[in-house]
Amino acid sequence: MSRHPQKKHRYKQGKQSAVDKFDRSELTEADKQLLTDFAARRALYEAYLAASNIVLDLHCCVACGLPSLAERGQYDICPICLWEDSGMDDTMGHKIDISLRHAPNYISLLEARLHAGECLVDFQQQTGLQLGENVASTIRKLQAFLEAWKKGEKKLNRVDFNENLKNILAL
Repeated sequence: MSRHPQKKHRYKQGKQSAVDKFDRSELTEADKQLLTDFAARRALYEAYLAASNIVLDLHCCVACGLPSLAERGQYDICPICLWEDSGMDDTMGHKIDISLRHAPNYISLLEARLHAGECLVDFQQQTGLQLGENVASTIRKLQAFLEAWKKGEKKLNRVDFNENLKNILAL
């Protein structure tokens, strides 16, 4: 099990609505670094995919930034961080508040990114593997896992991000 169990959510109840919202004023410097790392990770994989997406046909998850979705906005579930992709994304011209909790996920996109970032730091410390070092190999392993998962040959751990990533990368 990951050393980062489901974090205690830092939601604040809205005074004028019943919508849960992550309080951005609670972001620490470490949180800000995780978000910076997310942007860099996603940019790295998206640039690689853009150059070769005719063959790869994958899209980056908006929560973890890894290329794990066959389609965007079709409610596919990322096999790494388990984010259900509704198509809402602040980096694609959408004007959304990523600190708001939106269906179908139980946390805001901002919190999902922070949680994924913490899990990736933990994963890299446990394995010594840096996911950006061999982009092509990581993408091939993700594709193979996705195909096997859709056929029912592979399973996901519904609570352990790092275990999913280890299974995908066959560590």
